[in-house]
Amino acid sequence: MNLNFINPKFTGALLIFYLLHPGFSQASSAFDSQVALNFYVDSITNHNASGDLSGLTIQASFQQADAPASYALVSGDGELTANNPSINPTVLSLSNPFQNTFSVIGNATDGAIQSSTVGWYSVLLTNTSLTDVYSVDLSLGYHISANTGGEFADSDVILDVYSDTNPDLGQVFINANTINPLNALADDVFSPYQLDIPTNSSLGFYVDVTINATLQASPVPLPTVTWCFLLGVLGFLGLAKRNRT
Repeated sequence: MNLNFINPKFTGALLIFYLLHPGFSQASSAFDSQVALNFYVDSITNHNASGDLSGLTIQASFQQADAPASYALVSGDGELTANNPSINPTVLSLSNPFQNTFSVIGNATDGAIQSSTVGWYSVLLTNTSLTDVYSVDLSLGYHISANTGGEFADSDVILDVYSDTNPDLGQVFINANTINPLNALADDVFSPYQLDIPTNSSLGFYVDVTINATLQASPVPLPTVTWCFLLGVLGFLGLAKRNRT
């Protein structure tokens, strides 16, 4: 049998592979979680002068929290992407809703990530009138998703809604992991919140979004059949070398 067609360079490549990956191949893990929020003003009522909205301003803003509220522990080749730009106060009105998406992505092939990333949404309602009292009906819609894949990944998304006068206006929680389920989704609208703003005062309405994630990826043993194949190839290479001598 003549096997001189086998390139000796291939032998070197296999040996390098064996030395650098002694019995292992690369696994990987990843997650991708996000929250899309929609703030809508459904109606505004002036209880003292119907139709006069001149004394009321509503502004919405967003900020991704820094440490210690947010943190990330990353090792090996883990990568975490959480770049959600701040949004300065912008007008929220009957004709101008406020919409934004908050997302965090992570992956690793030989490393780990443990993180908690927080986003702060604020709606500030300010009444500058000395005589008028306002009521605002505010709707909050959300589309939340958590997606995981690979060796091991776990991610949960938490939505907390509250105001200056009520610490608990609602909460949403979803979780996804590589055991079950790989993906999770929540899509709904909270019932309109009625927010009352007395004369010469302000009221804050808040949504805190938290995306937690844990993932781990490490080299895993090559299947036995793979090593049988590699050993067989190396055997043929040795035979080819002997035939050339």
